[in-house]
Parts: sequence; structure tokens; C-alpha cells
Amino acid sequence: KNANLRFNRSVNIPNLQQLAPLVDSTNLYYLQVGNINLKEAVNNVISFNFSHYDQTSKNVLNYSINLNAGNTQNRIVDSIFIDAQNRRTVYRVNASGYKYINGYANVKKTFKFKSTELQAELNSSINLAKNPGFVNDVFSYANTLNTDSRISLNFTYKDKFATEASQSFNTYKSEQEAFNTEYTGLNLSSALSSTYNITKKLTLSSNISFNSSKSTGVENINFTIWNANVTYRFLKGNNAELKLSALDLLRQNTNIVNYGNVNSFTIGTQQTLQQYFITTFSYYPRKFGKSAGKK
Repeated sequence: KNANLRFNRSVNIPNLQQLAPLVDSTNLYYLQVGNINLKEAVNNVISFNFSHYDQTSKNVLNYSINLNAGNTQNRIVDSIFIDAQNRRTVYRVNASGYKYINGYANVKKTFKFKSTELQAELNSSINLAKNPGFVNDVFSYANTLNTDSRISLNFTYKDKFATEASQSFNTYKSEQEAFNTEYTGLNLSSALSSTYNITKKLTLSSNISFNSSKSTGVENINFTIWNANVTYRFLKGNNAELKLSALDLLRQNTNIVNYGNVNSFTIGTQQTLQQYFITTFSYYPRKFGKSAGKK
């Protein structure tokens, strides 16, 4: 077991981009303005870590917890002005009141039997923050909450079969106090993957994931990804490998953009490659060179 508690204070000095930014004249809808009167920001952070790792027992239980909390005085924040044509002028200013707390936890439990092994694992993180800023000369706090969690169950039988089921979810929430606005989002993914060694030379693998993305004011995005591959090893010592892969068999592959920050949230999709096949050949030498002879 291991535990520690730390306190740290640091100073962020304004950089050149904040003091006198290089303006991109081609971007008419986003203009950055410098501020030579910016002051340095002072960060205060307290951290606590606790962990337990045990590799001696048969049924291992390992876990760890990390907690961080802090605030910033004279934080360098955005002062954004948005005109009637939706053009943004961004000016950097100092503002106090930024504070946050975040945490991360991991728990892993293993059950070993005569010819099988079962492993359960949970990863989870949370981040809460209070962010000061200005929008059209109105001071406001943006309260943000982000979470990310994944739970998985892994089963193996000798060196013949392995499968894993997992569920992950990511959430975000942003609230502007002065404007009484709130945005929320949720990303979900349920996945199942399996590998079966038919012989020492031939292996079949497949995985499938069901994905969903939800956000305030827009339609839900749902899609399923299914991949499969077969691997054949040959030559003496199974040094050579031929692998045939079929990716996105259902033609639904979608790249989702779904995230939020202090002053905005973004949701949409990006075009990506759908249903394709790959053939690969690999060779793994057991020895990369001969030993040098004795002199």
C-alpha cells in the first residue's frame, strides 16, 4: 500500500501569443487581440494518492485513487465579444475565482481457477470546475462537470479462448450562470470481443460495439461497428503470420464529435472510411543476430 499528500504552488507567466498574438487575417470570424497588461497567474494545488497493488495472492485485488483540488488567482481567461454576424473577437484578461476538483479511481479483481481466469476492472474519473470569463462584457461563471467511466469483464480459458465485455460512458455538462443556459451530452459504448485459437497456427477473432451519442437540442447518433479477422501462422517456430481482416462489416463507421468546454459545446460527425479489408504478412525472427565469438 502507498499513500501520499502533496501541495504545490506554481506561477504561469503570460506567453507571447496572449500578450501580442499573430493575427490570422484569413479567419474573419475569429480575431485574437493581445493584452500587454496581463499579470502572472498563481496556481495552488493539493493532491492525494492512495494505491494498493498485490501480486502475491491467487485472487488479486488492486486499486488506486487519485484526488486533486485547486484554484487560480489572476487566471488568464477569455473575454469574448460576439457581433451580429457571429464574428468572435477574443481578448485575454485576468480574473480570479477559478477552482476545480477532479478524481480518478481504478479497481481490478482477478479470480483464478484451474484452467480459467476471470478479471473484472472498473475505471472512473470525474472533473468539476468553476471557470470565470466574459461574454459581450458580461462576467459569468461557467460550471462544468465531466465524467468518464468504463467497466469490463474478461474471461480466458487456457490458451484456447478469450472474451471481453465492456461498457463505457462519458458525460459532460456546462452551465452559464449569467445567461441561464445549460448544455449536456452523453456518449455510450457497449462492446464485446472474442478470440479463439482453433489450432496453434489458426486463430479467429471478432469484435462488435454498439455506440450512441446524445446532446442537448440535437438528434441522437447511433451506429454499430463489427470487425472480424483470421490469422494463420506458419514456417518453423510459427515465425511467419498471414492475417486477413474485415473491418466495419455493417458499413456504419462514424466519427462522432461530441464534447463541451467553458463557452461552447460541439456535436457532429466527420466522414470516415467505411467497410474495408486488409491483408497483412508479418515475419518475426527469433534471433536478431549471432553472439559475438570469444576472443
